[in-house]
Amino acid sequence: TKLHTGAKFDSSGKTGYNTSGGMNGVGAKATNALSKVFTVTSIRGGKKAVAKFEQGELKSYNETACKETETGTTVTFIPDSEIFKEGIELDYIALRKQIQELAYLSPGMVFNLIFKDKKETITSQNGIKDYINDLNKEKNTLTSVFYTESLEERVGVKVAMQYNDNYTDIYKLYTNSIPNSAGTHLTGFRTALTSTINSYARNKGLLKEKDGNITGDELKEGLVLVLSFIMPDPVFSGQTKDVLSSSEA
Repeated sequence: TKLHTGAKFDSSGKTGYNTSGGMNGVGAKATNALSKVFTVTSIRGGKKAVAKFEQGELKSYNETACKETETGTTVTFIPDSEIFKEGIELDYIALRKQIQELAYLSPGMVFNLIFKDKKETITSQNGIKDYINDLNKEKNTLTSVFYTESLEERVGVKVAMQYNDNYTDIYKLYTNSIPNSAGTHLTGFRTALTSTINSYARNKGLLKEKDGNITGDELKEGLVLVLSFIMPDPVFSGQTKDVLSSSEA
C-alpha cells in the first residue's frame, strides 16, 4: 500500500528490477482502490503472509509458517461495480493480446490464461522473431526475418524486421515491455537503417555516384518492425508512457 518501496529503487542495479515497466507500486495501489476485494499472498523465507483489503481498506493480515522451498506471490481482485458503472466484465480479446505481446517480449516465460470456459498456455521460444512471423502471417513476404540484439552497460535493444509487398509499414515499439507509439528509439532506428542501407548500396555499386540516396520514406514501405528497448529510468512524454524521449535510445 506504500508507493516507492519496490526493489527497483536499489540504485546498485543488482535486483533485476531496474528495467521493469512498473514496480513503483502505483498499479497495485490504484487497483486496490478500485476493487471491491483485493487479496495479496506472499510466500518466501518459510513464511506465508496474506493481506486482505475491501474497497482499499486493510481488513486482515496474518502470517503463517510454510516450507522454506515454497515461494511466489498471488494477487486476486474483483473490480468494484459501484465505481465501474458500465460493468466489470474483462475484455478477453484485449487481455489475450496483451499476454501474447508479453510472451514475445519475454521468450521462455509461460503464461496460463483461464477465462471462463477457455484455458490456454501462451509462450514463445523465439521471442520477437515469432512476433514478426505472426504479424506477417497472411502477407506475401519479400525477405527473411532480420534479427539483431545489443547490450551496452545497462541499455539494450532487440530488433526484428522483415519486408512484405504492402505499401504501408507496421511497427511495434516497446520500452521495458511497455508499448509505445513513437519515440527516440524509433528515430534512432530509422536514421541507422537509412544510413546503413545507403552505405551498403554505395559500397556494392548498387547506387552510382550520380544517384541520390534512398530516403527513409522509401525504406518504410512494406516494413514490419518489432523493436524492444530496455534501459533503467526511461523518460516518457506523457503519463501513458506512449512516447519515449530518453536521448540514450
